[in-house]
Amino acid sequence: MPYDFLIVATGAGMRAEEVPGLAQHAHTIWTVEEMLQLRRALQQLLEDTRSRKHRQVLFLVPPNNKCSGPLYEIVFMLDSWLRKQGVREQVSITWSTYENSFIQAFGPRLHEVVGEEFDRRGITGYTQYVVEKVDREEVVYQNGKRLPYDLLISFPPYVAAKAFTGLPIDDRGFISTVLETRQVTGYPNIYAVGDTGDFPVKQAFLAFLQADAAAEHLAATILGTQPTLKFEPTSMCVMEQFDKATFAQVPLRLTGDPQRPIEVRPDANGTYRVGSSPLWRLGKKLLGVYLPWRFKAGNPFHAGAPWKGMELGLKVMSGILAD
Repeated sequence: MPYDFLIVATGAGMRAEEVPGLAQHAHTIWTVEEMLQLRRALQQLLEDTRSRKHRQVLFLVPPNNKCSGPLYEIVFMLDSWLRKQGVREQVSITWSTYENSFIQAFGPRLHEVVGEEFDRRGITGYTQYVVEKVDREEVVYQNGKRLPYDLLISFPPYVAAKAFTGLPIDDRGFISTVLETRQVTGYPNIYAVGDTGDFPVKQAFLAFLQADAAAEHLAATILGTQPTLKFEPTSMCVMEQFDKATFAQVPLRLTGDPQRPIEVRPDANGTYRVGSSPLWRLGKKLLGVYLPWRFKAGNPFHAGAPWKGMELGLKVMSGILAD
């Protein structure tokens, strides 16, 4: 099929087999089917604890996971849910991640918030725990440590959902791009947006920003005008915890270091904002209504009066509930 311009947005996939034993023994959270399997496992966990059985739940973030945030949400929601069921004392919850700090890509403020939450909830957390293999009842780490589990929950290593070998790609199949425009390196009439591109953090909000930038640049190219915006990576998320939620707005920049490719922009100043409150749960719910409504109508995420209203609401809430 011929084209003048091409936009590639085929997303990412998981490669659990990259970690020996992970696919066989862990519950993962990438597909709807996997989430339903995890729900059944959590229901079984609840039944076991009501029979006065003690259970150990272990969370595992392996290397090459590109967005561990959803797993942090799950560990907090699990704690809140078990407390509501009155069985939290029957369950030991342990967190292990290869990262040097919790949610490493989003900087020290998120690390502090997560650490404080772990302490408050009685969750044992370990950083710099790089998995070596997963056995039936324990995880073995490269530092020689072993952690036991009855239920293991993990978010596997990322790879490109489709590797386009005719384009410049990295060792995981992600397409090399020009940061600001999302054009494929060396192919100015091809754009790669969202998880299919080589931006190190894979997140929906960042994908929306990339799509906006690519659409703006493509339209300007066709019309012979100058684009009015570019991709400036600022992550925004609301981390649900059931009893409250944590808001984070994180301006990011590339470092050029393959071992730590992304960091909080040093000049972020007041635009790097983090805060926790039960009121942020309302923001999460509103976003859950706004997104399907806009997409069902075929409208872009960041456009029009509805987005301006959402943006104003987030600005007011973050001014009061985050710093």
